[in-house]
Amino acid sequence: MALGNNGKLTLTRDMILRELGDETFNSAIKIVDQKIKTEKVAANRLAFLSAKSWILRNKLYCALHDPFTTTLDEIEDESIFSDEFDDGPNELDMLFDDTVKIKILKNVTLDGNKIAEGTTVTVSRNNANKLIEDKKAEIY
Repeated sequence: MALGNNGKLTLTRDMILRELGDETFNSAIKIVDQKIKTEKVAANRLAFLSAKSWILRNKLYCALHDPFTTTLDEIEDESIFSDEFDDGPNELDMLFDDTVKIKILKNVTLDGNKIAEGTTVTVSRNNANKLIEDKKAEIY
């Protein structure tokens, strides 16, 4: 939320869409229409109108290209619904993945291939652990 020109708290389109992420297209449109009718702050009404436009545009796109999408947060390639706090892979992710992305800190030779300092590569967990232990790499 942001303060508008008149100092009142205003909504943003993305905030509205995140709140409606679990809704179907039709349900989301009904909710937004109701909010538009009752909202008193002009900037918030504009945000709701923008959200409605986004919903209608994506409803049409999904009807034509991806008919199995049923809720707003299922729309692919949309950063609105992505996790804001996802900062990349962590130790837990490594438990379930056989490969690890690392940054090479010193020139090394791995499986007969020379890798220059500063390069980022994806290697097996075993190779990553060995390079990290030898202080030649770090998790990227």
